[in-house]
Amino acid sequence: MYCFFHFTINETLTYEVDQIRVIFPTNLTDLAMVNDEDYCMLVTCTPYGINARLLLVRGHRISDVDGDVKLVADALQIKPLLVALILSIPVLLGLILFTYVSTSSFIQKRKVNFEEYDGLNYRMDGLHAQVVSAMGEDIKKEKILRSENE
Repeated sequence: MYCFFHFTINETLTYEVDQIRVIFPTNLTDLAMVNDEDYCMLVTCTPYGINARLLLVRGHRISDVDGDVKLVADALQIKPLLVALILSIPVLLGLILFTYVSTSSFIQKRKVNFEEYDGLNYRMDGLHAQVVSAMGEDIKKEKILRSENE
């Protein structure tokens, strides 16, 4: 037995859910009033984020609730701390991976002492650097010397 409550200024009305329907917004016959019945209808859109249909939850009024009543709000609850923990694990793993990759030696650029640069190529302990233009063309020693003299 599922119930929901309607709180007014001076009283609380209890309704037991007796009907749940999903309808198109053009079919409003289920929203019609029923004579001599004390119904309350909860209306919302479904599915979440798309909102193509209406979800109708109807309940009839009951006097008092017993201890075995399940409230609609208690049907499915996820603890916020659990959600935060589940979402933080991939973020922390991504941060650790980013830190490792950005500080690891195979990604870092090696510093070259350009004071010993011979104008065209530079070799040092197996490291070979070649001067190229922004377009990827080799820059010849004559072009470098010519630009220094001008």
